[in-house]
Amino acid sequence: MHGNYEEAAPPSNCRSRQAVDSGKGWWRPPESSEAHELAGPARVRQLTARPGRHHLAGNNPFTPDGEALIVASDRDGPTQLFELLLADGRIRQLTEGAPVQPFSAAVHHGGDKIFFARGGSLWMIRRSTLEESCVVSLGHTRLGPCALAGDWLAAPARQGRQHGFVVGRTDGTRWDFVPLPRPVANLEFHPLEAEWLVVCFAGAPRMHRIRRDGAGLECLYRCGPEEWIAHETFLGVTGDLIFSSRPHALCRMDWETREVRELARFSAWHPASNPPGTLIVTDTHEPDEGIFVVDPLTGARQRICLSQAGNQGEEWGRNHPAPDARVGWEERELEAEWTHPHPAFSPDGRLIAFASDRSATPQVYVAALDELPPPWYGPPVV
Repeated sequence: MHGNYEEAAPPSNCRSRQAVDSGKGWWRPPESSEAHELAGPARVRQLTARPGRHHLAGNNPFTPDGEALIVASDRDGPTQLFELLLADGRIRQLTEGAPVQPFSAAVHHGGDKIFFARGGSLWMIRRSTLEESCVVSLGHTRLGPCALAGDWLAAPARQGRQHGFVVGRTDGTRWDFVPLPRPVANLEFHPLEAEWLVVCFAGAPRMHRIRRDGAGLECLYRCGPEEWIAHETFLGVTGDLIFSSRPHALCRMDWETREVRELARFSAWHPASNPPGTLIVTDTHEPDEGIFVVDPLTGARQRICLSQAGNQGEEWGRNHPAPDARVGWEERELEAEWTHPHPAFSPDGRLIAFASDRSATPQVYVAALDELPPPWYGPPVV
């Protein structure tokens, strides 16, 4: 095992709700309102309104039952995790203390546990009790967003000058640091074979796969010098990958054959899949045309709403990757990441959550797909 890993005691219990009107465990009243300016075929609701930076806490921010959305916010100081009940809009603060690493949270399949990065440690909080506990302390390690598969947890990491990722069990056992040759921009467990992860490096060639134990590092796609691959993720439980080929294509890769095909030619940016892999959602940039759903079989697409997000970041103003490919998770401009929509499906596929800084500070929104015309939603066309 590389590095010094040790358990850490959980923080003190949450404060009395009678003693304060804010803080850990306190329920805030709803802040939701209709966002008519963003509506298209889908109705859009703004869920947060208080000044501060709000965003989806991770790539899959909904709880498995679809009843709550996990949000990160610095509305009361350092960034913390909150849960937002979709039925009535109430908001509860989950964590307190040292700031949570932005965009790092992963919701366990059971729905009660949420894992996240904080400083040089990976933490877990139970929604039922609000008890926070340290899964593993990694010393002087810089950590990126969590990836979760069952009871396996991983995150991009850097120890000193050595890049790689950490991986282990959610009960705090079997943790190790896997060294890699370049900064890691993103990683994700295979949805069907949790012994595999897709690892995306900063710069080309970007997409690789590796076994959980660090063996078998293999390049999946050697893109050309003018091709800019970004925002890789799995297409639900199909096992295939989808990604953006900047600036004007959404692509799909067969995990087994490595065949890459262009699904649709438009400015797709942050694609994400519904759980079964039957529909893709993506925001757009350069140009920003709004948020779309895409059929992963035919590539047909339907705009569902606007985002009017700032979409900031020096690297995204180019039509080709920078010659010095140094942008991993830790070098990302967080000020820019706050302004990106990062859309995500609810577990039942009926809602799409996203962020937008159209009102100066990033807020969280949700678009309802129920009213989309067939075949996008509802009964198929006969």
